Formats: sequence, structure tokens, C-alpha cells
Amino acid sequence: EKQILLIFLKLVNEPDRSEDYYSMIRDYKKQYPTTQYSEFIENYIPGPRIKAAWNTSFGATWLVPTGNLGDNFSSGAGFSFGMDFNIGKVYGSLTMTGGSLFLKKPFVAYNEYDMLSFQKDDDFYYLDAGMEFGYFVVRSERFHFAPFAWLSMSNLQSNKYDEEDSKKEID
Repeated sequence: EKQILLIFLKLVNEPDRSEDYYSMIRDYKKQYPTTQYSEFIENYIPGPRIKAAWNTSFGATWLVPTGNLGDNFSSGAGFSFGMDFNIGKVYGSLTMTGGSLFLKKPFVAYNEYDMLSFQKDDDFYYLDAGMEFGYFVVRSERFHFAPFAWLSMSNLQSNKYDEEDSKKEID
């Protein structure tokens, strides 16, 4: 009873709620998960602050292919979208990047039914989307250490040939 009274008095005397207040609330809830005052605490005493953030980004980007892609495609403009969040020490991110890449040199490809001829400067659509999740082991003003897992997929395709049309037999 005394501890809940001290928390209530701290709230009345310091309406801006300090870290000391949040610490008192967390300690009380750990020590007394269920009491006769639980309803009073839930309805009238502000709970501990949850450190959370959410961020979105949207804009232009420049796609620069490397390796074999760089040998066959020139760089091009694209779009980028990202959404990041963190709750306490857990964070996540959803990202998507897309745009056009232009062919540097012609080539011929074959599918089951047809020969596909691609010319220099043909337009290919590029899309990369992914998710990242991690945990801040160390998070200070000057240093972050956060192991993470990343899952993504990339797709490069031409709009010159429709996949459904390419499955039809040529008469």
C-alpha cells in the first residue's frame, strides 16, 4: 500500500513523469502483478513508457548494377520505399527498390516455344524487396551493436515478352 501511495504522490508532484517514476511503476508491477489495487493502477496510474519509433521513407534512387549485371545493363533511375520500426531493443525494416535497367548489348534467349531477341537499350524492370529484423545488444549515443537477419528477393524481367503469351504454341 505504501509503495502505490508513493507512486501516486510522485505522479501528482511531478506531472512530467521522470525515469524515476517509470522505474517505480515497473518495479511495483514486477513485485505485485495482481493486487486489490490493480484496477486503480490500470485506470488512473500511467504505465511505464515504451520506447518505440516508426519511420517511413520514399524517394528516388539510382540503380548501379555490378558484376555480370553491370556487364550487361547500364545504370538507371528508380524509386525506393522503406518502413522501419523499433520497440525497445527489437527493430525491423521493410524495404522495396525498383526501376528500369537498359540493356548494353543485344542477346538472344530461347524458351520452350520461341526465340526471344533482345536489342541494345531494351528496357528491363528491376524490383528488390526485403525484410530485416534485429536486436540492439548495445545501443548508446555513440555506438550501436545489433545482430540482424535479412530476407529479400530480387526480380529482373522484360516487358517485351508476356510470360502468358510465351507459353502458347506458335502455329
